Amino acid sequence: MNRYRYGKDDMTFITNLRQNLENLRIAKEIDEASLIEVRNTIDNVEVELQNKDTLINELRNNTNTIISDKIVLEQENIVLSDQIAGLLEEKANLENNIQILQQQRAQIPSKNLVTTFRQSLDSMAGQLTEPESKADYIISSMNVKLKTNLSLKDDELQFQLPKPDDIIPPENLSTIEFTIRSTPKEPDLSEYIEVPDLTGMTHDEAEYAITDAGFKPGTTSEKNSNSPQGMVIDQIPSACSLAIPGAAIDITVSKIINIEVPNIVGLDIDSGKEVIINSQLEVGEITEQSSKSTSGTILIQSIEDGTTVLVGTPVDIVIAAREAVEVPGLIGKKLDMAKYLIRSAKLVPGNIVKQDSTEKGDTVLEQDPPAGTMVLEGESVN
Repeated sequence: MNRYRYGKDDMTFITNLRQNLENLRIAKEIDEASLIEVRNTIDNVEVELQNKDTLINELRNNTNTIISDKIVLEQENIVLSDQIAGLLEEKANLENNIQILQQQRAQIPSKNLVTTFRQSLDSMAGQLTEPESKADYIISSMNVKLKTNLSLKDDELQFQLPKPDDIIPPENLSTIEFTIRSTPKEPDLSEYIEVPDLTGMTHDEAEYAITDAGFKPGTTSEKNSNSPQGMVIDQIPSACSLAIPGAAIDITVSKIINIEVPNIVGLDIDSGKEVIINSQLEVGEITEQSSKSTSGTILIQSIEDGTTVLVGTPVDIVIAAREAVEVPGLIGKKLDMAKYLIRSAKLVPGNIVKQDSTEKGDTVLEQDPPAGTMVLEGESVN
């Protein structure tokens, strides 16, 4: 589409103005100030014409965009109109189908309604009864409220329960409330027999005992245990309980776990104990032995590392013995010096008690054990 531009006539007019102005200047028929003013006027006119051209082109572009958007909107409107028409038609078909279903829905006679409730209760009670248990589940009572349409047809009261799609004024519905109760019955234990105690038997012995007692073997599962491999350690139903003949008895047998003994030689006693316990073993007897190693260091373990043993097997430990050391004399010493002497003797500062005295502050007045006493290294000096 052609854009507007100031044309030849406009350009010729501007050029002629400038030429005439130049002729006047050459003929000296115009003064300098007027010349400058006229030139500025001509320049301003030319700029205004160019701005007008730009504005017209922008307006034309905006108009074209609006026209394009209008065409798109009209097309979308046509599509939406078609979709709405389709939905309205689908709605009309659904409403028609609902009306047909409502007309075809059969009415429920009152006696059938009551029978249906009784059948539901009988079914529920049957499903709750566990044939392999002596417990007998019953329904004690049930309160029922029904909202229903009531009508009289052929001298018989008719119930018509509302459906989710029904539109029925509340005042047209009647509330029927009734309570259903059942009579508790005592469990009949005459048919039950006692479950044998299978604990400590092998798998084969347990299966024989189950069958011999009039039951049947159920599932067999394994559980980690220190009991001999394959020994029965649990059962369901439990021993001496009652169950009906032919019921399945599940058993759990022992499964032994073998553990590899870790290496604890060279560790301090506390770390060694922790490693043993974390390996599902037990700490056995702990004895001391003279050694150049640091006291409390594990020198020997009763079971060699890498050996496979049962869970819970005790591991005996031999540790480096503590040496006997002499308690230094501390009375009259300053507290800091006393602590230094205690540690130098491989002992540990114990309780510190302050009391009034004529001696200078922080002077040791008493000590326990007394100076010269032989004690094991690592013990406390108060």
